[in-house]
Amino acid sequence: MITTSEIAPSPALAPFVHCYAYREFDTNGFDVIKPWHASHEMYIPFFFKAVPVKLVDSETGKILKTGKNCGVVGISSQYNGDMIFNGLYSFFQIIFKPNGFTKIFKISSSEIIDKIVWGDEIFDSGIELLHEQLAAVSSLSEMADLANAYLEYFL
Repeated sequence: MITTSEIAPSPALAPFVHCYAYREFDTNGFDVIKPWHASHEMYIPFFFKAVPVKLVDSETGKILKTGKNCGVVGISSQYNGDMIFNGLYSFFQIIFKPNGFTKIFKISSSEIIDKIVWGDEIFDSGIELLHEQLAAVSSLSEMADLANAYLEYFL
């Protein structure tokens, strides 16, 4: 079972960020396959325990990506493969409104469409510091405060 909690961003970020979400689940040692279907949402997940095992092209079986602690999941215009999870997961997500990511970071969504890009490929070391800070706090409201401060810097 996946447990999800959500909280709204600061008023300054409300035009750009849909919400912040914290999710937890345990695969109990089994591979859990989640199809990566078309979606209008872009988000940044920060994984604190296990990371996704891999993203696989279901037609060829080719591994497209293996997991990392932080990345940007771009808008998906099509089915892009299957994400495979195995382990105990807890993660925080910044879920953007349409064009919110682009307006905050000045990175065209066309550069990320149908892709997962690791945080260190797009951002400076501040994203790694944010990951460490998020992992060190114990509540969703504290995580939201950290994310608000990080994103408001870019506004």
